[in-house]
Amino acid sequence: MTSPVLTDTDRRGVATVTLNRPEIGNAFDDAMLRELYDAFGRLGADPQVRAVVLKGAGKHFSSGADLRAAGSHDAPDPVAVLKRIDECPKPTVALVQGACIGGGVAWVAACDIAIAEEGAFFSIPEVRIGFSPSPMIPLFLAALGGRALRRYALSGERFGAAEALRCGLVHELCPAGGLGAAAAPVIDALLHAAPGAAADIKRDIAACLAGGPDAAPDRLARRFAAARDSAEAKEGRAAFREKRKPAWYTG
Repeated sequence: MTSPVLTDTDRRGVATVTLNRPEIGNAFDDAMLRELYDAFGRLGADPQVRAVVLKGAGKHFSSGADLRAAGSHDAPDPVAVLKRIDECPKPTVALVQGACIGGGVAWVAACDIAIAEEGAFFSIPEVRIGFSPSPMIPLFLAALGGRALRRYALSGERFGAAEALRCGLVHELCPAGGLGAAAAPVIDALLHAAPGAAADIKRDIAACLAGGPDAAPDRLARRFAAARDSAEAKEGRAAFREKRKPAWYTG
């Protein structure tokens, strides 16, 4: 049986996670959730992985939950999957074509960078099914802002890629079939980032957004002082002085 999630890592350490149920628009069931959870856990812990790209096979990124699928007792909670994507220590890039609905929008919001084809469309439709997407709202809010989220979460209506760009859900648009070309310079830029520093930045941003004790100025200052004298920082300064690529660049 074909796996609902495919993973591949190239020689640069760029891992690609592909949603692989194209015959039903990459709607997710328990099997896909389980494999997504495992994939992001495995890739996040792999020191050879430098960045993770999330995309969908076929015409659509994801048409949301497969409401026809039977549930199972051993699948991870969808919120746990979302948390694992959001907290992945590696830079993450979502590439969106076609439909991006419900949980698919949440996955895009959980990624660090999102690029969409100009013809892509989005929807947060849970209100039309009779419930609030409560656990996903913090990520929706961070990505879209409160005003846009009120409209689209309350109405469940579709909005296009240009509106997603305006709201901040995606960072860049490209023509149909152009996701790979649009992503290439972004991925190359990510490969210039020191891996440890990138993980620290993600952790510090998350702490500041959460407003917890890890975001206290004194803790941030101590982490900065330690990082400034790290092996990565010494290599980065040496590479700058010597006008060469740092040792961590794999492009």
